[in-house]
Amino acid sequence: MPDPPPARRSDDTHVIANTLSPQGRKVELTERKWAYVQHHVEMRGELELLLAAIRQPDLQEPDPHPGRERYWLRTQPPFRVSMAEGGSTV
Repeated sequence: MPDPPPARRSDDTHVIANTLSPQGRKVELTERKWAYVQHHVEMRGELELLLAAIRQPDLQEPDPHPGRERYWLRTQPPFRVSMAEGGSTV
């Protein structure tokens, strides 16, 4: 009898969503990164809001960590996304 297929792992290769930043950079969200984001209670189930913040932020600024940017939406409370620059994964 053949071995059962291995359980599917959540990894950094399976892209579940993508969008473009205002600078035209492709941003890909992987299963692994989405699982990490879901640890923030306020982000649970907010995939479309996350993508909107990247696609059309109300404010964009450098992150204190080098090579990262912050994207903000003016919501209540304000919604912030930090991501690495250049063809990055959220």
